[in-house]
Amino acid sequence: MRKFEEEILLTYLAAGRRTPRTGWWIRGHLLDVGTDYIWRMWKRYLSFLDEARERGAKIGDISYRQFRIYLYFLKKLGLITVIERRRDPDQRKGAPRSYVAITSGAEDHPGWINPIAYWRETR
Repeated sequence: MRKFEEEILLTYLAAGRRTPRTGWWIRGHLLDVGTDYIWRMWKRYLSFLDEARERGAKIGDISYRQFRIYLYFLKKLGLITVIERRRDPDQRKGAPRSYVAITSGAEDHPGWINPIAYWRETR
């Protein structure tokens, strides 16, 4: 478990269900790896949730659709940017992969906590 994942888990175990998770995980992940494509990020997030459940957290899974909606709001707020769309050599079918990264200067934006609520407040 990476350091930022450990912090999310400990906060969740201490404070409970209302603890922000998904936005903080996406932020931490992108700060850790730089850029990533959405499907792989979602699969890694599910792995984090599995490990968190093994350590006592009662966190439910998130569907790929829900994860993409979450990323949509992060993009609307300008917190992430699509760097490129490309077909990778290991990709057998489907649309080109969208690689995303944190927008420069958006690392500490308050919208990471709850981007959907933040977007509703600011529009």
